[in-house]
Amino acid sequence: MLAALLNGKPTTATQPTNLFGDGLFETIAIRQGQPCLWTYHLQRLQQGCRRLGYPAPEPDQLLAEAQQLAHPHTQAVLKIVLSIPPVPRGYQRPAEALPNRYLSCLPWPQQPLYQAVDIPIHLQTCQTRLGCQPLLAGIKHLNRLEQILARRELQPPADEGVMCDQQGSVIEGIMSNLLLLDAAGYVTPPVEACGIAGVVRQLMLDMAAQQGIPVRVATQSLAELRQAQAVYVMNSLLGVRPVASLDGLAYASVRLPHFLRQVHQACFELASPV
Repeated sequence: MLAALLNGKPTTATQPTNLFGDGLFETIAIRQGQPCLWTYHLQRLQQGCRRLGYPAPEPDQLLAEAQQLAHPHTQAVLKIVLSIPPVPRGYQRPAEALPNRYLSCLPWPQQPLYQAVDIPIHLQTCQTRLGCQPLLAGIKHLNRLEQILARRELQPPADEGVMCDQQGSVIEGIMSNLLLLDAAGYVTPPVEACGIAGVVRQLMLDMAAQQGIPVRVATQSLAELRQAQAVYVMNSLLGVRPVASLDGLAYASVRLPHFLRQVHQACFELASPV
């Protein structure tokens, strides 16, 4: 079974890397042989290319390669990596350098968390803070040292960590975006200065606008996160999941309301590339 493509050709090489994190990646759920939320992933990848000064992959070619890897799989994970080949030394990117395009297909995670939508998430506040860099905010660049350090902090029963910016405002999870429910309704933290603009977060915002459900994008403190009526995490493999506790403090509601269950289902029903 074909496992990886490097610039459109089969390869057994491991993922190409750049020592300075000069690259982008996308992690995409595969269902019934199709990449889910393809348009959202492609739009974010294209935005990342503009930010980093890359030529964006040709969309039809990228989709054809993604489908070539995804086709045999009922459920799997597709990885797309664009990365400038390593340079001998220094920070100067050669003018003629073009990013390698690496696609690979991986097994679906076997942890119980990825098997059932009703398994609630336990959160832990991380001491590692996110640096502020609007140029890199929103996109999935390869420099994930902040997330690696934050992940090392987690202790059982925590499944996911909460990351704040340098001012202590809540931004996101280590691998997810956050959504809160308070007395005024739904609210999600902004990601214009740091953090990742998740594809499921964007899907949720689009579906909320279509259905007339107000969702605020507003700065939230840890105190507001702890006092929320309910909290949810979102990413492309988990979909939308309820949060059971933060730092041992239990939330009253650990069920997905109808709207968020619709969003969760749409994450994996939208397997069509258009």
